[in-house]
Parts: sequence; structure tokens; C-alpha cells
Amino acid sequence: MAEILEVPRNHISKIVNGHRTISADTAIRLSMLFEETDPEFWMNLSERRELWEQHQENKDKYEELENQIEATGS
Repeated sequence: MAEILEVPRNHISKIVNGHRTISADTAIRLSMLFEETDPEFWMNLSERRELWEQHQENKDKYEELENQIEATGS
């Protein structure tokens, strides 16, 4: 796949293993390879993963913040 997309092999490996987000350039390349998708699909997928990871890493902090907000009646 990396060869077809003309990117380094470790670039794809890092994306697959969650160590790198999908750049706009890579999103365009992936949408060209997988013709039923568009670049927005790949960008959204990457952003959703990043959002999920952030939430998981800080779950307790966000729950505490949510409780504080609820306590103030906002």
C-alpha cells in the first residue's frame, strides 16, 4: 500500500498503529486508492480517533468537569 501511495512504509504503519494522524495529503492519496471514499472520510476518521483517545486518556478529568458544570446548574 505504501508503495502504491508513494509514501514511506513506516508512514502507513504509524497510522495503522495509532502513532500518527492522517494528514490532508495522505487523506487525498487514500481516497484515490479507495475510490468509494473521499478525503473528508479519511480526515474525519483520523479526527474521531484522536477525539476518542483524548477522551479515554482524560476520562476522569472530564467526568469531574461535567459534575462541576452540573452542580452550577449550567
